Amino acid sequence: MPSTHRTYDKDFRQEAVNLLLSSGRPLKRVAAELGVTANSLRTWRDRAFGKGRVAQARFGGAERPQRSASCRSGRGDPPPAA
Repeated sequence: MPSTHRTYDKDFRQEAVNLLLSSGRPLKRVAAELGVTANSLRTWRDRAFGKGRVAQARFGGAERPQRSASCRSGRGDPPPAA
């Protein structure tokens, strides 16, 4: 069965984000009114503000802080000395 992945142009995505921000209505309602998924609208909003993994990768968002070796190993931080 063929995929029905629809693409939207940049202007449509920007206008959708503007409508979301200016309307004060919930994201799910605005998405339904526009005929797009809530996930799509959420992604467009996050990209516009440089949030999320996709936006950070694509637009060079904030650099992630380095985690300590104990955090990477799953042990957490050592307990404070008594």
